[in-house]
Amino acid sequence: MKNSINLFLFAAVLCSFTNVKAAPGSFGGMYQRSNLGCTQNNPYTGYASCPAGYSDSIVYGVMGQNTCNGANDQSWLHVCTRPGFGGAYQTSNLGCNKNNPVTGSTSCPAGTYDTIVYGAMGANTCTGANDQTWLHLCLKSGSGGAYQSSNLGCTKNNPMTGYASCPAGTYDSIVFGAMGLNTCTGTNDQTWLHICTR
Repeated sequence: MKNSINLFLFAAVLCSFTNVKAAPGSFGGMYQRSNLGCTQNNPYTGYASCPAGYSDSIVYGVMGQNTCNGANDQSWLHVCTRPGFGGAYQTSNLGCNKNNPVTGSTSCPAGTYDTIVYGAMGANTCTGANDQTWLHLCLKSGSGGAYQSSNLGCTKNNPMTGYASCPAGTYDSIVFGAMGLNTCTGTNDQTWLHICTR
């Protein structure tokens, strides 16, 4: 009996690691952490962490109810980068910005496309004022891209597909979620950021 339990536990651990993909290049994925421990894991590590050898930077933050238990919280999106990735950054209507770790400013490097892939309404993380915040992703052609989905259909299309979807041959992973007013109609909603990884 003890051996069969140990075999079951070993199989469960092995299965949990078979879904983790090795980071292929300069982009090491994204993940969410919150002040109250509400996380979304990085598809490249299986945890709320960056792969070894990647720089970890916070590029987006929101205040409001988290998607784990609805508690008031601050949630942060981390990006994992190495030289060659275009990066990401936050802008807001009231100037609550977070710089792109690649450029040191709210901009994309030359040779990348600046695309808004996620947006939220609510209290910002700078002053707590009601605001609209936007996540910009700096993409190169051929990358998998990213998109937003929501429970009420407030989507932002992936520039690589023209739809709220991932290109063929990529994996669709949710790396960030928030509850609050959506940017389409201002109604209470749950929104999700998906990244498309190879």
